Amino acid sequence: MQLRGPEKPQNVLPVATEVYKEIKTIQEYPDNIVKEELDGKRFSIYEVSDGKMLYMLLQHSLYSRLHKPYLLCTCLRGEGVRDKSHKCRMIPHDRQVELYTRSLHRWERQTQRQGSAYTKKKHMDWVDVENDGCSHFGISPELLSRDSIRFDMFHLRGAITKRLMTYLRKYILGRSLDKKRKFEEVLHTFWNSYNIDVWKLNANFNSFIGSEIKAFIDHIPKIVEFIKNEFFTTNQRDNIVEGLDMWSKIVPFLQITTIDNESKYLEKSNQFEENLKEFYEVGGKSFLTKGNKIGDDETFYMHCLRFYLPHIAKETLKEHNLGLGVFTMQGFEHQNKISKRVWNRFNNHTKKVLVQNLNRLYDAYHYNTDSNDTK
Repeated sequence: MQLRGPEKPQNVLPVATEVYKEIKTIQEYPDNIVKEELDGKRFSIYEVSDGKMLYMLLQHSLYSRLHKPYLLCTCLRGEGVRDKSHKCRMIPHDRQVELYTRSLHRWERQTQRQGSAYTKKKHMDWVDVENDGCSHFGISPELLSRDSIRFDMFHLRGAITKRLMTYLRKYILGRSLDKKRKFEEVLHTFWNSYNIDVWKLNANFNSFIGSEIKAFIDHIPKIVEFIKNEFFTTNQRDNIVEGLDMWSKIVPFLQITTIDNESKYLEKSNQFEENLKEFYEVGGKSFLTKGNKIGDDETFYMHCLRFYLPHIAKETLKEHNLGLGVFTMQGFEHQNKISKRVWNRFNNHTKKVLVQNLNRLYDAYHYNTDSNDTK
């Protein structure tokens, strides 16, 4: 599907709906099946996806909208940036079901009255303002409970790092030619020439892979030291330094998987929340504000980091004694890359599926083999 069909709701939702129906069947297994077939074990099943896929599955008011753009809460854009003591208002499951049904009923009424004049865009405008961003066009919360949604640390870490890189680059490219060249020398210590060219051309960072983003995070101390030594103190410079420094302290908590000492983990969790508050405070003066209104450039991943993850961290500790690092799509992305390679390399490009291709795909997923294998 990823190779042959665009990643659009009309392609994804029918398949995903069937998957969630099967998951619901598993979750509702009667006690006798759990006891006899599953050795008395029940399973916790979570939906771990990147932001783009989650918005597609839920058909929530988009992250670019002005009023209620966030998937699991009723917060307005920038609300949490402007108020340091802001409390995120999460939408409970029963309310999610109610909002889904409300959207469906309004859609049926308005299309009956107005016909084709009542478009999906008009309905989504209403959803954004009047229905907490929740529409009925996506997977029902009865099938995909919003409480089961977890966020991929791999994509979240990358998206936020790219935001900081973009803000830093804007600052650096506004300096003298000599300063820009000196900074490029710093970048050359951990990036290759292609990465440097993307930086100099002011192009987006979407082509950067995980290891290149990680290299930037790992070298934040070196970057901060350079900025402090080479540039006079200003509000803009200090905001960049503080933002980068706080991000380098936040990332390690996102990568914790197993927990050996719960009391030490709780200390780290409390420090994590304090770091997030400081990160948002400096962000309001820099990378989270674009216009005249503080926080008007708050993104979904930023809001997720600041308000969703502390709650999810506590739930994951309570239920599984694990850290946020277990919610990662890195393994999936690796298999995805292998499967695409198999499909593209062993293909006669006539749009016909070869049995041998399916065998190779099965091996790639079941045995974790590489596409070079001829098994």
